[in-house]
Amino acid sequence: MHNLYTFNPHNPNLTKNKLDYIWVNADTLISTFDSKILDVNPSIKTDHRIIYIELLYEELFYNKTVSKPRKNPSCTIYSYKDMKAEEGEWNWKNYNKDITDALENTSIKLTPNRIRDIQSIAELNQRWNQFQNVILNSAKKNIKNRLSKKSARRHHPVRDSQLHHDITTLKGMITKSKNSNIDFDDRSANGIKKIIEFTTRKHTRHDGSINDNCSELSTIMSRHNIAYTNNNIRNKTSNFLHKLQSTLANLEAKFYHEYYEYHKWLIESFVDERNDNYKNDKKKMINSITEKHIKSITIDKVYCNDNDEDILYTDVQDVQEQTNLHFQRVAGAINTEKNMNDHPDWIRQYTPQDHINDIIYTDLLNYPTLEDWIETINNLPNDKASGPSGISYEMLKHLNIINQSIFHAFICVCIDLGTIPDAWKKVTVYPIPKPKPFFASLTNTRPITLLETPRKAFISLLNKRLNAVIKQHNVLRGHQFAALPGNSTFEPLRIINEILQDANESNNELWLLSQDLGKAYDRVNIFMLEKAMSRLKIPSSFTRIITSLFKNRTNQVITAYGLTDPYEVIIGIDQGEVISPLLWCIYYDPLLCEVESRKLGYTISAPSISLNDNPSDHFNQVEEDSLTISSIAFMDDTQWLAPNKPNLESILKIADSFYRLTDIQVNKEKSSLLLRKKRLDKSKLRPHNPIQLDFGFDTITITPTFPFDSTRILGVYFDE
Repeated sequence: MHNLYTFNPHNPNLTKNKLDYIWVNADTLISTFDSKILDVNPSIKTDHRIIYIELLYEELFYNKTVSKPRKNPSCTIYSYKDMKAEEGEWNWKNYNKDITDALENTSIKLTPNRIRDIQSIAELNQRWNQFQNVILNSAKKNIKNRLSKKSARRHHPVRDSQLHHDITTLKGMITKSKNSNIDFDDRSANGIKKIIEFTTRKHTRHDGSINDNCSELSTIMSRHNIAYTNNNIRNKTSNFLHKLQSTLANLEAKFYHEYYEYHKWLIESFVDERNDNYKNDKKKMINSITEKHIKSITIDKVYCNDNDEDILYTDVQDVQEQTNLHFQRVAGAINTEKNMNDHPDWIRQYTPQDHINDIIYTDLLNYPTLEDWIETINNLPNDKASGPSGISYEMLKHLNIINQSIFHAFICVCIDLGTIPDAWKKVTVYPIPKPKPFFASLTNTRPITLLETPRKAFISLLNKRLNAVIKQHNVLRGHQFAALPGNSTFEPLRIINEILQDANESNNELWLLSQDLGKAYDRVNIFMLEKAMSRLKIPSSFTRIITSLFKNRTNQVITAYGLTDPYEVIIGIDQGEVISPLLWCIYYDPLLCEVESRKLGYTISAPSISLNDNPSDHFNQVEEDSLTISSIAFMDDTQWLAPNKPNLESILKIADSFYRLTDIQVNKEKSSLLLRKKRLDKSKLRPHNPIQLDFGFDTITITPTFPFDSTRILGVYFDE
């Protein structure tokens, strides 16, 4: 702020200063989009610069606009805790009976055998839609439910008081008198006539009663004990405006006093509550003092910056169109087929790997038994959001064995056809805010994808099977420590800690670079995912089912005006899909394997000890085992390790080539570097200078972490 001078005098004897200000209160400051100091056009003779502020503040100015058809979306809330097995008004027996009766109807006639005879995707879609509708109809009839709308604004004891309503009424009278061009000092017959017409004009009050302005003013003054004499108002017409204004001033003073007293009481009560929690409920106290971010947002306007032009969209159609465009294009890439001949360095990695025997996948697509399928369904969690159709996990878990056999038959058909019903490809996107102010900018949101629960049940079965095979046979050879059963952040954190200790104890040079990937799941190229699965010899029929989840699918976004029109998803895998973490590991494995094969990383050595040898026999012959580690990855969180700068740059060149091939976006400038130099003595550690680092085709400037500072890796802080 020290150089933001607004007064640059032409006279050299005068000094520059910050003479010009725009004063705003705290609420307005929070709503500031931008503020800057601008130079004045030279043709204007002035010593001053322009102070500019840009606000988004609907309540600051009032514009009379046509009301928007804003919706208050409702949803059906089911009360499963009130359900009984067989007795009572709400029970699962009736729920299943109505499903069975509807499926036996001659117009539907759905049986397991008839479903297993399905030969086409079109017939699969038709039959699934029938089954889905039957479940939903029975649920609405037999499961206790209610329609829930977004809760209204909480009652405010001052803003929602009669006092505040009376102030609003008086302000409305004054505004109407100004709009009617009434001069209360006009003593002519015509002027007095206008005043009398205004004061006696009838209007309908908020409670439905009819009153005139004069009587309304009298009622308000009487309600608040303000003296008023109404003797022959027609002869004292000029006094009406004076009474109106003085009454308004009186009530506003009273309002501000009550508002102050209320907030004072509110602060004191919160302080008392926190003190009480400190003594009696420390958990509640910690929750109350922890920063809380807004959990939901309302998309009723959209702010965009197109070609350096700020645009605020408020029209309903524009808001929905811009919302769709944002979430469709947020990844910044589209699914495109890649010719591997254009990337010869990667042909070897994308060739089926020799260490894998494809016989390990023999049971991957076996039909599940009905018992296994019911167990899969029963292991699904409760109290989770449903997808676009509204079918919940609870509805699936409480199907009886007859109706489960229908569902099971659909799963077997999906395995036969190598695809899923189109209804399972529909997704609802619920945007939530990032930990920063929303300000109508969709870049400040994260999408939560609500998937169909039958799809999630089916994919959880396939995910469990594939996970077990990959884990048991060590299929993934890159240093990736996520997604598979039993894996956690403990292993990568321990390895990094051991390497740092070894570098310190051995006085070795170590370069550890942490990189930042952007929108990892959103940028997965489905064609390259197919190639990555093929290199692991995963059966093409299994790959076809998995990739069908992410092809020819549509999303809709929740806004203040309801759901947007469906838009086509052009790249990426779903954040909420249970198999997505494993798919990312498969997608990323070629890079990790290629980097490790080059042996460019940090080498850690240790004495080789055999349990069968006598240490005295080899007193002078100590053999060492060594291990070179170039990468540590946990999902998209990757650390590159190297013994020197040239090796690190070679690793980054390989990584950059892979990212360009697979459409992965890396925020190179956000990388962090932990650097340990070999020390010749025990002199005091000095800060590192900025380093020019070649990152593929780009060169970045990065300042290594200060020797006594630390860098954060997987939530843990490390220093050199």
